[in-house]
Amino acid sequence: MTENTTTHQWQASTVLQVSTEQIQDMLANAALGEAPAIELPAGTEIDVLTVNCRACMRLFEDAADEPCTPVPMP
Repeated sequence: MTENTTTHQWQASTVLQVSTEQIQDMLANAALGEAPAIELPAGTEIDVLTVNCRACMRLFEDAADEPCTPVPMP
């Protein structure tokens, strides 16, 4: 499937407090070759610091009304 390169791919930067047990579980899963993940309880609220496009790296407030121009990756 070809992606439309002018469409933004929004992502949110967050801070998530985790417990030692959650970190240990994540590391154990990674050691088994699984993708590291943390399961959150239902209703968990996550604060969003910023929203940017992962393709062009521009902030939402600067780029929302403009097409995406992806940054070339080395």
